[in-house]
This record gives sequence, C-alpha cells and structure tokens, in this order.
Amino acid sequence: MLWYHLKLSVLRLFKNRVFSVTNILGLSIGIASFFVLFIHVQNERSYDRHIKDHQDIYRVISTYSNVENPSARSLGVIKEAAMQLPEVEVATQFSHAKLETIKIHEQTISQEDVLSVDTNFISMFGIESLVGNLSEIIKPNVAFISERFAQKYFKNENPIGQYIETETLRSREGSGKFEI
Repeated sequence: MLWYHLKLSVLRLFKNRVFSVTNILGLSIGIASFFVLFIHVQNERSYDRHIKDHQDIYRVISTYSNVENPSARSLGVIKEAAMQLPEVEVATQFSHAKLETIKIHEQTISQEDVLSVDTNFISMFGIESLVGNLSEIIKPNVAFISERFAQKYFKNENPIGQYIETETLRSREGSGKFEI
C-alpha cells in the first residue's frame, strides 16, 4: 500500500512538472526563511543576557560617513546626554581598536579588540576583578586586563604593577603607557 502511494506521488510529480517545481521551490524557500528568522530571533533574545540589568542598557553610536573604515564612537555626546536627560542613570564611553600594537617589557605584540573605557564601564557591566583592586582604575594610566590576556602574555607572573604600552589608544594624560 505504501509502495503504491509512493509510486503514484512520483508519477504525479513528473506529470505536472511546472506545478511540482513551483510547489517544491516555494516550500523550500518558506522553510529556509523560517529557519533564518528563527535563528535571528534566538540570537537577538539571548544577546548579552549575562549582564545584570541587560534590558535597561542601550547603546548610542556615532559613525563617520566620510571615512573608509567607520568606527563607533560616542564623541562626547554621552556625558552631555546623561546630564541633560534625567532618565539616564549611568553613562559610559569606550573606544575600540580592532588591532592594537602593545609593548610588554621589550616584546611587541598585536592584540585584537582592545577597549579603552571610562570608570562607569566597570559598574555598568558588573565587571569584577580576580586580582587587584578595580577602584585603582580611576587613576590616570591604569589598565585592567582579562584573565586570558594575563595568562597568554604574563604566563605565571603576576601582572599587577607591570606596564604595557599601546600605540592607538591613549589615556587622558596623553601617554600610551599603562600600569596594570
């Protein structure tokens, strides 16, 4: 019985080729569209859920339109907006370097995705220190690094008190030398 229905379905497919191709193509596009939208919605719903109060955090971006490689910067708008708008509880700014040249001791390395942030960044995103005191970050030319960065470049050495120098990112004091 099953063989009969299968044989009949195949014969109908070949008999009405244009109709069959249209239906199969439409069904394929519909299923593919569903999966693409499903994956997109899942990604959007799960993005940054690990951050405390993630539903209350918004990002404001200014992009340069006349530059080949546009960068996302707040261009000082954030501090002014935070003072003018009572709805803004905390505001932070950061600068992103896609590739940064960092000098540690006498070794020069290239590091991807380096951020230069202000002090509100730490409290806004709930960053905790494994070693050291994050209250030191308000001092000029002080940096904090990730555990992965410390293990990769400082090995078993304690990075606290060490210095790194950067080319692109500069502190508010102007120098590119930072104490960890």
